[in-house]
Amino acid sequence: MAATTPAATTPKVTTTTSSTPKACISDARIASARRYARSRPGSVSFAVFVGGQIRSDEGSVRYRSASLVKAMLLVADLRRHAGDHAPLTRADRARLHAMIHVSDNAAATATYALVGSSGLTSVAHLAGMRNYTLRGSWGTSELTATDQARFWGRLNAVLPAQYRSYARSLLRGISAAQVWGGAPVARSHGYSTMFKSGWLPRTDGWVVHQGLRLERGRCTVGIAVLTGGDASMATGVASIRGVVSHLLG
Repeated sequence: MAATTPAATTPKVTTTTSSTPKACISDARIASARRYARSRPGSVSFAVFVGGQIRSDEGSVRYRSASLVKAMLLVADLRRHAGDHAPLTRADRARLHAMIHVSDNAAATATYALVGSSGLTSVAHLAGMRNYTLRGSWGTSELTATDQARFWGRLNAVLPAQYRSYARSLLRGISAAQVWGGAPVARSHGYSTMFKSGWLPRTDGWVVHQGLRLERGRCTVGIAVLTGGDASMATGVASIRGVVSHLLG
Protein backbone atom coordinates (compact mmCIF):
# COMPACT_ATOMS: atom_id res chain seq x y z
CA MET A 1 0.00 0.00 0.00
CA ALA A 2 1.40 3.36 -1.00
CA ALA A 3 1.34 6.20 1.49
CA THR A 4 0.68 9.43 -0.37
CA THR A 5 0.23 13.04 0.65
CA PRO A 6 -3.01 14.69 -0.51
CA ALA A 7 -3.04 15.00 -4.28
CA ALA A 8 -3.00 18.35 -6.00
CA THR A 9 -2.97 19.48 -9.58
CA THR A 10 0.38 21.13 -10.24
CA PRO A 11 1.07 22.81 -13.60
CA LYS A 12 4.11 21.75 -15.58
CA VAL A 13 5.70 25.17 -15.12
CA THR A 14 4.68 27.10 -12.03
CA THR A 15 4.80 30.87 -11.94
CA THR A 16 3.34 33.52 -9.66
CA THR A 17 1.60 36.80 -10.22
CA SER A 18 4.38 38.81 -8.61
CA SER A 19 8.12 38.81 -9.00
CA THR A 20 10.47 36.92 -6.73
CA PRO A 21 12.01 39.44 -4.28
CA LYS A 22 14.97 41.15 -5.94
CA ALA A 23 17.12 40.65 -2.84
CA CYS A 24 16.97 36.90 -3.42
CA ILE A 25 16.46 35.53 -6.94
CA SER A 26 15.15 37.68 -9.78
CA ASP A 27 12.79 36.73 -12.58
CA ALA A 28 15.70 37.06 -15.00
CA ARG A 29 17.71 34.51 -13.00
CA ILE A 30 14.76 32.09 -13.01
CA ALA A 31 14.45 32.44 -16.78
CA SER A 32 18.19 31.93 -17.26
CA ALA A 33 18.12 28.76 -15.16
CA ARG A 34 15.11 27.50 -17.11
CA ARG A 35 16.88 27.94 -20.45
CA TYR A 36 19.96 26.19 -19.10
CA ALA A 37 17.96 23.26 -17.65
CA ARG A 38 16.21 22.68 -20.96
CA SER A 39 19.56 22.53 -22.75
CA ARG A 40 20.87 19.70 -20.58
CA PRO A 41 20.80 15.98 -21.41
CA GLY A 42 18.35 13.75 -19.61
CA SER A 43 15.58 15.17 -17.45
CA VAL A 44 16.19 18.26 -15.32
CA SER A 45 13.57 19.75 -12.99
CA PHE A 46 14.02 22.59 -10.54
CA ALA A 47 12.01 24.70 -8.15
CA VAL A 48 12.65 27.75 -5.99
CA PHE A 49 10.65 28.61 -2.86
CA VAL A 50 11.10 32.15 -1.56
CA GLY A 51 8.76 34.57 0.15
CA GLY A 52 6.00 31.96 0.19
CA GLN A 53 6.11 31.67 -3.61
CA ILE A 54 7.12 28.75 -5.83
CA ARG A 55 8.81 29.20 -9.20
CA SER A 56 9.67 26.05 -11.12
CA ASP A 57 10.41 24.34 -14.39
CA GLU A 58 9.09 20.78 -14.76
CA GLY A 59 8.52 21.04 -11.03
CA SER A 60 5.74 18.43 -10.87
CA VAL A 61 7.75 15.61 -12.50
CA ARG A 62 8.13 12.65 -10.11
CA TYR A 63 11.53 11.11 -9.46
CA ARG A 64 12.81 8.27 -7.29
CA SER A 65 14.04 10.03 -4.17
CA ALA A 66 17.33 8.18 -3.62
CA SER A 67 19.11 9.66 -0.57
CA LEU A 68 17.48 13.08 -0.87
CA VAL A 69 14.73 11.80 1.45
CA LYS A 70 17.24 11.37 4.30
CA ALA A 71 16.73 15.02 5.27
CA MET A 72 13.04 14.21 5.76
CA LEU A 73 14.00 11.15 7.82
CA LEU A 74 16.13 13.41 10.03
CA VAL A 75 13.19 15.75 10.65
CA ALA A 76 10.82 12.83 11.29
CA ASP A 77 13.13 11.29 13.89
CA LEU A 78 13.73 14.58 15.69
CA ARG A 79 9.98 15.20 15.80
CA ARG A 80 9.53 11.69 17.24
CA HIS A 81 12.01 12.43 20.01
CA ALA A 82 10.39 15.77 20.76
CA GLY A 83 6.93 14.24 20.87
CA ASP A 84 8.08 11.48 23.21
CA HIS A 85 10.07 13.95 25.36
CA ALA A 86 13.02 11.62 24.83
CA PRO A 87 16.49 13.19 24.64
CA LEU A 88 18.86 12.12 21.89
CA THR A 89 21.26 9.47 23.11
CA ARG A 90 24.86 9.12 21.97
CA ALA A 91 23.73 6.22 19.76
CA ASP A 92 20.95 8.35 18.24
CA ARG A 93 23.40 11.13 17.42
CA ALA A 94 25.89 8.68 15.88
CA ARG A 95 23.14 7.16 13.69
CA LEU A 96 21.81 10.53 12.49
CA HIS A 97 25.31 11.88 11.89
CA ALA A 98 26.16 8.88 9.70
CA MET A 99 22.90 9.21 7.76
CA ILE A 100 23.45 12.89 6.97
CA HIS A 101 27.22 13.43 7.05
CA VAL A 102 28.17 10.52 4.77
CA SER A 103 24.68 9.48 3.56
CA ASP A 104 24.90 6.05 5.20
CA ASN A 105 22.11 3.77 3.97
CA ALA A 106 22.15 1.43 6.97
CA ALA A 107 21.63 4.42 9.27
CA ALA A 108 18.74 5.59 7.09
CA THR A 109 17.12 2.14 7.21
CA ALA A 110 17.48 2.08 11.01
CA THR A 111 15.91 5.54 11.22
CA TYR A 112 13.04 4.54 8.95
CA ALA A 113 12.37 1.53 11.20
CA LEU A 114 11.86 4.02 14.05
CA VAL A 115 9.71 6.64 12.30
CA GLY A 116 7.83 4.46 9.80
CA SER A 117 5.82 5.59 6.83
CA SER A 118 3.62 7.75 9.05
CA GLY A 119 6.64 9.73 10.23
CA LEU A 120 7.70 10.58 6.69
CA THR A 121 4.24 11.37 5.40
CA SER A 122 3.62 13.58 8.45
CA VAL A 123 6.74 15.61 7.63
CA ALA A 124 5.60 15.89 4.02
CA HIS A 125 2.20 17.17 5.14
CA LEU A 126 3.70 19.70 7.57
CA ALA A 127 6.02 21.04 4.87
CA GLY A 128 3.15 21.49 2.42
CA MET A 129 4.33 18.76 0.07
CA ARG A 130 1.45 17.71 -2.16
CA ASN A 131 2.82 14.86 -4.26
CA TYR A 132 5.10 12.84 -1.99
CA THR A 133 4.60 9.08 -2.32
CA LEU A 134 6.17 6.31 -0.26
CA ARG A 135 6.13 2.82 -1.73
CA GLY A 136 7.59 0.13 0.51
CA SER A 137 10.57 1.92 2.04
CA TRP A 138 12.45 5.22 2.17
CA GLY A 139 14.55 4.43 -0.91
CA THR A 140 11.50 3.96 -3.10
CA SER A 141 9.95 7.33 -2.25
CA GLU A 142 8.81 9.45 -5.16
CA LEU A 143 9.02 13.23 -4.93
CA THR A 144 9.01 16.38 -7.01
CA ALA A 145 11.23 19.45 -7.20
CA THR A 146 8.34 21.71 -6.20
CA ASP A 147 7.66 19.75 -3.04
CA GLN A 148 11.32 19.55 -2.10
CA ALA A 149 11.75 23.30 -2.53
CA ARG A 150 8.84 23.76 -0.13
CA PHE A 151 10.43 21.37 2.37
CA TRP A 152 13.78 23.16 2.34
CA GLY A 153 12.19 26.60 2.42
CA ARG A 154 10.10 25.61 5.46
CA LEU A 155 12.82 23.59 7.18
CA ASN A 156 12.97 25.73 10.32
CA ALA A 157 9.21 25.54 10.73
CA VAL A 158 9.01 21.73 10.57
CA LEU A 159 11.96 21.12 12.90
CA PRO A 160 11.19 20.91 16.64
CA ALA A 161 12.62 23.96 18.37
CA GLN A 162 14.85 22.04 20.78
CA TYR A 163 16.60 20.20 17.94
CA ARG A 164 16.62 22.94 15.29
CA SER A 165 20.19 24.05 15.85
CA TYR A 166 21.40 20.44 15.91
CA ALA A 167 19.69 19.55 12.62
CA ARG A 168 20.87 22.69 10.87
CA SER A 169 24.44 21.94 11.96
CA LEU A 170 24.23 18.44 10.51
CA LEU A 171 22.90 19.74 7.19
CA ARG A 172 25.67 22.34 6.99
CA GLY A 173 28.34 19.77 7.87
CA ILE A 174 28.05 17.26 5.01
CA SER A 175 31.27 15.37 4.30
CA ALA A 176 33.61 17.36 2.03
CA ALA A 177 33.55 14.51 -0.50
CA GLN A 178 29.81 15.13 -0.98
CA VAL A 179 29.92 18.93 -1.24
CA TRP A 180 29.18 19.19 -4.94
CA GLY A 181 26.54 20.53 -7.32
CA GLY A 182 24.90 23.70 -6.05
CA ALA A 183 26.33 23.67 -2.52
CA PRO A 184 29.79 25.09 -3.31
CA VAL A 185 28.19 27.59 -5.69
CA ALA A 186 25.88 28.89 -2.97
CA ARG A 187 28.71 29.12 -0.45
CA SER A 188 30.81 31.08 -2.93
CA HIS A 189 27.96 33.64 -3.06
CA GLY A 190 28.08 34.07 0.70
CA TYR A 191 25.04 31.97 1.61
CA SER A 192 24.87 29.86 4.74
CA THR A 193 24.07 26.58 3.01
CA MET A 194 22.22 23.53 4.32
CA PHE A 195 21.66 20.72 1.86
CA LYS A 196 21.29 17.02 1.14
CA SER A 197 21.93 15.16 -2.09
CA GLY A 198 20.78 11.87 -3.58
CA TRP A 199 22.17 9.70 -6.35
CA LEU A 200 21.28 6.30 -7.75
CA PRO A 201 22.28 4.38 -10.90
CA ARG A 202 19.29 2.86 -12.72
CA THR A 203 18.85 0.88 -15.91
CA ASP A 204 17.52 4.00 -17.65
CA GLY A 205 20.34 6.21 -16.36
CA TRP A 206 21.38 7.90 -13.14
CA VAL A 207 19.12 9.98 -10.93
CA VAL A 208 21.07 12.75 -9.18
CA HIS A 209 19.32 15.26 -6.91
CA GLN A 210 20.02 18.06 -4.47
CA GLY A 211 17.86 20.10 -2.09
CA LEU A 212 19.24 23.26 -0.48
CA ARG A 213 18.28 25.92 2.03
CA LEU A 214 20.19 29.16 1.49
CA GLU A 215 20.31 32.02 3.98
CA ARG A 216 21.99 35.38 3.60
CA GLY A 217 20.86 38.49 5.42
CA ARG A 218 17.09 38.75 5.06
CA CYS A 219 17.01 36.31 2.15
CA THR A 220 16.01 32.66 2.70
CA VAL A 221 15.57 30.38 -0.30
CA GLY A 222 14.59 26.73 -0.71
CA ILE A 223 15.92 25.17 -3.92
CA ALA A 224 15.57 21.69 -5.35
CA VAL A 225 17.17 20.38 -8.55
CA LEU A 226 16.22 16.84 -9.60
CA THR A 227 17.69 15.01 -12.59
CA GLY A 228 17.08 11.67 -14.25
CA GLY A 229 18.24 9.63 -17.23
CA ASP A 230 21.79 10.89 -16.78
CA ALA A 231 24.59 9.04 -18.58
CA SER A 232 26.72 9.34 -15.46
CA MET A 233 26.61 10.80 -11.99
CA ALA A 234 28.94 13.54 -13.20
CA THR A 235 26.33 14.63 -15.76
CA GLY A 236 23.71 15.10 -13.05
CA VAL A 237 26.13 16.90 -10.75
CA ALA A 238 27.02 19.31 -13.57
CA SER A 239 23.34 19.98 -14.30
CA ILE A 240 22.66 20.80 -10.65
CA ARG A 241 25.70 23.07 -10.44
CA GLY A 242 24.66 24.86 -13.62
CA VAL A 243 21.06 25.44 -12.54
CA VAL A 244 22.11 26.87 -9.17
CA SER A 245 24.81 29.00 -10.83
CA HIS A 246 22.22 30.51 -13.15
CA LEU A 247 19.78 31.08 -10.28
CA LEU A 248 22.33 32.91 -8.17
CA GLY A 249 23.99 34.80 -11.02
